[in-house]
Amino acid sequence: MFASLAARHGHLPANPRIIKACFKVKFADSKNPRSVKIRPGNIAEYMRDSDAVLIEQWLELRGFILHEEASHQEAPATSMDGN
Repeated sequence: MFASLAARHGHLPANPRIIKACFKVKFADSKNPRSVKIRPGNIAEYMRDSDAVLIEQWLELRGFILHEEASHQEAPATSMDGN
């Protein structure tokens, strides 16, 4: 892709907006890889609901799922009597 772009004297935008990413994921229990699509709005699309746990682990390990820092979490509730 990059060689083709350079051959046409093209360039990528300085701040591109990625609108979708598609991956083929090979599962140990399957002969053929299955598609996983990620798109804006924190949406992951995949073929089988039973793949959800493994796909979410895979996405998290690769940095697609980010967790909020503890400092952004809600403060613990306190009782009205000060205890």
